Amino acid sequence: MLDEKAARLLGINLYEIESAAGQVMVRIPAHKEWRPVDLIILLSTAILIIVLEQHFAMDRSTWGKVVDKSKSWLNEIVHRGQPEVNGRDLMSWAERFVRNMSSRF
Repeated sequence: MLDEKAARLLGINLYEIESAAGQVMVRIPAHKEWRPVDLIILLSTAILIIVLEQHFAMDRSTWGKVVDKSKSWLNEIVHRGQPEVNGRDLMSWAERFVRNMSSRF
């Protein structure tokens, strides 16, 4: 999860993520293996993966294997749950969020 220290380093306002979490809709199918999704973790994961892929792609050998499990989890949620933030699909929302903050790098 994105903590306060990491958020400061990246120039991310955690309040924006917490506020957006209140606007998330996830369609989780009724299935015994599905557990409730922590929306802050969902948003943070999407944002961090996009930041890493867009701004630190040259260092993928450093972070790639560590992030693969999180990326698989996120892809499964996106595929099955079709999460949306304010009516926009999660990954589009996260890409826009990162684009808007990219001047902070």
